[in-house]
Amino acid sequence: KKASKGSSLRANSLDYFTASMADRTQSSSSTSRPARIQADSKLVFVLPAPGELDPETFRAMSTHVARRDAIARIASAALWQGRGVPWQDVHELIFLFEDKRLLRIVPRLVSSCPVPSEYHLILVLGRALERHDPTPGISIEEGDSATADGGHFNRIIR
Repeated sequence: KKASKGSSLRANSLDYFTASMADRTQSSSSTSRPARIQADSKLVFVLPAPGELDPETFRAMSTHVARRDAIARIASAALWQGRGVPWQDVHELIFLFEDKRLLRIVPRLVSSCPVPSEYHLILVLGRALERHDPTPGISIEEGDSATADGGHFNRIIR
């Protein structure tokens, strides 16, 4: 498929997010926040994702297709502090795909997928999409085709 200009912009924003999450990982140990903020704050990342949320694009041997490699790196940086250890200040990671479907990932995925390698994450996400059964920490929501964002943001932001 030929990539559109919008797709390349989204891919570049995914790369930027991955780099900024790496910076967060390096600086988190040297920066401390007041205990009140740490206890009350939870981050929700909402990001655009190229292509459709389709199991065929989540193949471990073709991670470059529709930038699934970048999605795996973003998920790893946003949810895992280390092997089997989630970030305590993250509530959820949400990807909005071009087909207006949401992929919602919560830190519970860390317990069912303790090794956050790109290969392993793409494999777990692909299996979750193929099986259509609940995978701990992963949920998929259909969107409304009549709205630009699938109608998701009215439900998410309240």
